Amino acid sequence: MSEPDDGREAPAPASPVTRFTASVVIPLGSIIPELAEQLDALARQDATFAWELILAHNWPGFTGDNGASVPPAIAHVRQIDASAVKGPSHARNAGAAVANSPLVLFCDADDIVCDGWVSAMVRSLQRYDAVGGRVDEKALNPKTASWRPNDQNDHLPALFDFLPRTIGANCAVRVPVFAAVGGFDEQVRTHEDTIFSWRLQLAGYSLGFAADAIVYYRHRTDLWSMSKQHFAYGRSSPRLSVRFAANGFVYSPARIAIGSVTRVVPRPGNWPVKLTLGWFVRQISIATGTMFEWSIMLREQARARRTKDERAA
Repeated sequence: MSEPDDGREAPAPASPVTRFTASVVIPLGSIIPELAEQLDALARQDATFAWELILAHNWPGFTGDNGASVPPAIAHVRQIDASAVKGPSHARNAGAAVANSPLVLFCDADDIVCDGWVSAMVRSLQRYDAVGGRVDEKALNPKTASWRPNDQNDHLPALFDFLPRTIGANCAVRVPVFAAVGGFDEQVRTHEDTIFSWRLQLAGYSLGFAADAIVYYRHRTDLWSMSKQHFAYGRSSPRLSVRFAANGFVYSPARIAIGSVTRVVPRPGNWPVKLTLGWFVRQISIATGTMFEWSIMLREQARARRTKDERAA
C-alpha cells in the first residue's frame, strides 16, 4: 500500500466556492426499501462540519419530483438524474462531477454506514489521496455471513496478490485525484472498484485503510441471486489480466484452473468461513464465471490470429 509524500498538502477546507467539506454520493438503480435505513444512518452522523448528500438516480423516469424521501436532519441534499449510462459507475461519476466539495465519499443504498463514517473518511483523507473503510459483513447477514469471507475487515485486500483494492460501497477520494484517474470505468459491469483502486495506485497516488469508517454491508439473501452476482465477478477477472498485463499483473489459464480448485476445496488452516452450501455455491459461481470468460477470450484470440493469417496470405 503506497504512502503519500511527507510534503503532500492536506485537502483544502471548504470555501465559498466548494461550500462543503465533503460530498457523499449514493448511486441508485431504483428506490429500494433499504435506502431508508441508509439515509437514517447518514442523518445520525457526528460530523461537526458541513457536508452534502448527492443521490444519483441511475434509472429512467426520474424527474426530480419522484426522488427519495430524505430525513430533515440531512441539511444539504441534491437528487440528480444520472441515467445517461446504465450502471453504478456512471452514477458515481455523475455525482462526483457536481460535488461542491474537495472530497467525495461513496456508499451504497442497501448498506448502513456507522455514525462516525463521514468524519472518519474525512480524517483519513488528510493522510491519503483515497481510502477504503472497514466492511462489516456479519451484522446485517445472520443467515449468509458464512457464505463469504469478510475480506475488508482489518485491511484492504490485495486482490489476486496484485495491489490493494477497496469496494465502491465504502471508499472516498480527493476530487482532483478522482478526476486525474478518470473516475470509475463505465464500460465494465463488475470490478469497477478494483480497476479504480489499481489505476489510482499505478498513477502514483496513495490508497489507505480507514479502520473507523465502518459500513455494515448487506449480502444477497438467496442462493440464486448470490450465484449470479459472483458468476459476474468471476467473468470480469480474466479481463483484468489483459488490462493490467503491462503493469505486471498475471492471471494465466493455469492459475485460473488451480484457483478454481482451491476455491472449492479450501486448505486446512485457511478456512475463514464455515463450509456451508452457500459457501460452495459462491466459490463454484466465481470459478465457473472465470473459466467461462477465459474460454471466450481464447476464442477471440484464435479468431484474431486466423484473421491476421488470412490477411497475410
